[in-house]
Amino acid sequence: MSVVSEVARLGGVAETRELRRNGVTPVELRRAVDAGTLVTPRRGCFALPDADPVAIAERAWHGTRTCVTAVERLGLPLIERDSRIHLRFPRGTSFGGRNPTLPAHVVAHYVPRTHRPLAPTLEALDSTVRCLARDRQLVLVDSALNKGLIEVAELGDLQLTGVQRRGWLARHSDPGAQSIAETLARVALVAAGLSVTTQVHIASVGYVDMVVNGRVIVEVDGRAYHSDPAAFNRDRRRDRAAYLAGYVPLRFTYAEVVYEPETVVAHVRRALTAR
Repeated sequence: MSVVSEVARLGGVAETRELRRNGVTPVELRRAVDAGTLVTPRRGCFALPDADPVAIAERAWHGTRTCVTAVERLGLPLIERDSRIHLRFPRGTSFGGRNPTLPAHVVAHYVPRTHRPLAPTLEALDSTVRCLARDRQLVLVDSALNKGLIEVAELGDLQLTGVQRRGWLARHSDPGAQSIAETLARVALVAAGLSVTTQVHIASVGYVDMVVNGRVIVEVDGRAYHSDPAAFNRDRRRDRAAYLAGYVPLRFTYAEVVYEPETVVAHVRRALTAR
């Protein structure tokens, strides 16, 4: 068995002691590195060039994926992407010896040694408290609820997320939320003191994202909305039907909701006070 196939068998990344134990010699390792068939993320660790970067980091630094790295692998939506790899370590972990510090692309999350990890989805959501604002964390919570990965009651089990934020997340979470923008629009409108009902069915219109103060319909278009002419025409018909049913339909783009929530709130307020 070649050294490359042995590393592949071990998951694409392995440490010297594992390989030596399985009969690989230092000469074979040097030759593989010189030939470019193996790379060394750190001294004493070897990986295939196309191996999963997260798996490499976990093995090389003996950490566990966490925070945005973990939620992304779970398929939960992130608004701002982080190319760095977030790993969890017990507090007090030392990387001494020949590897005294972590590389710049690895972010360390230190937790108490008494920390008992939760179920994978809850653990990932809990860890994002250190890197994400509460509305960004709520986006992840809503998505996990919508996918059936967690239940609202389980938010009380979060450990790293403080009591105040846990309570806020539970109060503002909505398993019916269909997208990032829906969650952020709802939060902004509720924070402005408005009454918001989500996923409302209106005769002749169908389900709408939300109704504010019983009068204004707020619909949020997805990132790729304008790439679908059929959807564009269908939504124009829905808006006309909503207007004829006595509602004021307002439609906002993803960018407006995510980056200009104050504009969304201002326009809804104007619609509520207009004749």
